[in-house]
Amino acid sequence: MSTVESRWHKYVSRRQDHQCWPWTGSLAVRGGYGQLQDRGKLLKAHRVAWEIHFGPIPEGMFIRHMCHNPRCCNPSHLLPGTVQDNNRDAVKAKRNFVPTPLKGEAQHSSRLTADDVRLIRSCDEDGVVLAARYGVSKATISNVRLRKTWKHI
Repeated sequence: MSTVESRWHKYVSRRQDHQCWPWTGSLAVRGGYGQLQDRGKLLKAHRVAWEIHFGPIPEGMFIRHMCHNPRCCNPSHLLPGTVQDNNRDAVKAKRNFVPTPLKGEAQHSSRLTADDVRLIRSCDEDGVVLAARYGVSKATISNVRLRKTWKHI
């Protein structure tokens, strides 16, 4: 039976010390981190790299990729840190980008336009009549009028 360390070496493409050492084995679906199994438990390859080269990881610590490459197993690119350190790294590397949700007409499923919304808010017609005219529900008309939706108009 092979050891975790020997299997780790088998799947690391070791290059020059300043370069990333990419993991060539199995990758985690989430995040693309290298992974290997030990007695039924999935281990992250970069954490194994740290333990092989520096010893046990302090309790509750993350092993951060200073190169921002989740497949990298080069111990000189790894650094222990807290959740806050890891989050700061993600912000700095722009890995935590969450796109701004689309509003109004830019949203593909929108049946109303900005002009429709202005008319709906300005007229006194019954919500049922407006809903039929615009092909939406009475609740949609109510939400527009109460500014629960289309708040940007």
